[in-house]
Amino acid sequence: MFDQVDFDKYDKIGKLTAIKWLTSVGFIVIDNSQRDKYDVDILFGLTKDQLIWSADVEVRKNWKSGNQFPYSTVHVLYRKKKFISRGRYLNISFNQELTYGIYCDSDNILQCPVVEVTTYRSENELMYDVPIEKCSLIVI
Repeated sequence: MFDQVDFDKYDKIGKLTAIKWLTSVGFIVIDNSQRDKYDVDILFGLTKDQLIWSADVEVRKNWKSGNQFPYSTVHVLYRKKKFISRGRYLNISFNQELTYGIYCDSDNILQCPVVEVTTYRSENELMYDVPIEKCSLIVI
């Protein structure tokens, strides 16, 4: 179930934090403000003519602070497979304080099992079950 309150609170600041991190490590990010709301959150690349990576960003309410993700796996929405299977895709998650994050790439995500997960937002949602060891830490 979509939560408008969480979206309003975290969507823009999560994307801005991801853009800050991506540019700090040398990527160029294009303006995504006019993209379809059901598309990926960010497009980026090494040059302006080579914008070939995509990313989705999430601020995790269950990851309050610190650099330790609180679970042994990260759930990535299986319905994002249409973007993930194109390759060169990052799933980026930040803690609530936006001080640390983790990311996993499409190559690692696609190797993981798909499981049914019930969350506070949905029941029996299909998710890739990505071991935390396949993710990398982001320090903001």
